[in-house]
Amino acid sequence: MPRGTPPRHPKPARLAAFFLAQVDGAERNEIVRHLLGGCEPCRAKMRGWLAADESLPPKMARRSPKEAYDFVLRNAERLAAAADAARRQALSAVEPLLADEPGRHPVIAWTRARALFARARSLRRADPAAYEAAAGWALATARELPQSLPNAKENADHLARAWAEVGNAHRRRGAFTEAEQAFEAAMTIAGSGTAEPLLLAELLDLSSSLWGDIRHFDEAERQIGLAEQLYRGAGHSKEANRACMSLGRFLFRRGAGYDAIRHYCRAFDQFDPAREPVLWSTALYNILDALTDLGQFEAAERFFGQVKELIERHVQAEDRVRLQWLSGRIDVGLGRLHRAELSLRKARDRFAKMDLPFLAALASLDLCQVWLREGRTAEVRAEVAQILGQFTARGIAREALATLVLLEQAARQEQATLALVREAAQSVATLERGGR
Repeated sequence: MPRGTPPRHPKPARLAAFFLAQVDGAERNEIVRHLLGGCEPCRAKMRGWLAADESLPPKMARRSPKEAYDFVLRNAERLAAAADAARRQALSAVEPLLADEPGRHPVIAWTRARALFARARSLRRADPAAYEAAAGWALATARELPQSLPNAKENADHLARAWAEVGNAHRRRGAFTEAEQAFEAAMTIAGSGTAEPLLLAELLDLSSSLWGDIRHFDEAERQIGLAEQLYRGAGHSKEANRACMSLGRFLFRRGAGYDAIRHYCRAFDQFDPAREPVLWSTALYNILDALTDLGQFEAAERFFGQVKELIERHVQAEDRVRLQWLSGRIDVGLGRLHRAELSLRKARDRFAKMDLPFLAALASLDLCQVWLREGRTAEVRAEVAQILGQFTARGIAREALATLVLLEQAARQEQATLALVREAAQSVATLERGGR
């Protein structure tokens, strides 16, 4: 397309396909640029579809079999290539453990299975596809363990843990149905015998994250609460305190901020700062985060001044940037907009350099709150357009794109509000939490 030429107007069926996330890279980017260019008819159509006030064009149902096949094939090939690359990466780390030998001794098979499981767990915070591949290998070796192993119960417990790890990997990728099935398989195996309390606690701990991700908070809180009791009964205080913090996070996400703080404080009181400094510092940060979210900015600022140095001693680079971001949010709440802007800009730029797109976007949206209060809507529009471009390039879910497109449109029409910014931030925050 020649420089300066506006993106061509998409056909209604292609605009609808974009809305349904059914277009691939180049066409998708062109439509996003067209929407950002200010085409009011197209924006009006999307608003109607979002509100379910307008039906999608009939042509969507009449796509020819050839068109449908070609589209599915192109996407399948692209997704398959990406998945294969991730699996190869994960496999390269475990390949030495996979070499089979005729007549392998059962104890060697057991050692190999344990090593693969440990490798899968070490990838929990890695790329979701790589983690899923490693968890799949761990499950495969667990299912193939010979019956001649001396301890059949230990074998069954390991298989249950492997199924749970696969469930957690599916959850990280957003495949919630597959995750629920995997956790069900794990619970069935554990329930078929006399399961140790520690095993049940581990399974409940992992599966509670799934229920939290799909916003079934009652079940998530029930499971993590039971896990905490089982951990404490088994003498695993560190895991019990972590479960207590997880319960606080579920309460925070459902909007029960003061109850969340109570659980964060309970966990903080029980962590040993000498033995568990990172968890101890995380509990402090969570208390600060909840106070800020509740609008208790003066209390948050006083507490921040008391604990900032303590937290910084023990956390990693990402958490230090989170502290700077939190400081900016407190300044926004206290009306110190110039100071807030400086902190939020630094946090946004550092998150971007660390390749943390969701956190960078959240810091950007906090910046938008500053600019809206100062009437700088042109900067809001430019910032949201930048987030949209980055998310589109990464293929991030259309739910976040939809709220951001509406926010950008409102800013263009001088109608953006703090409520719209917060709604967009909520969509992004939901996606960010799902990756943990």
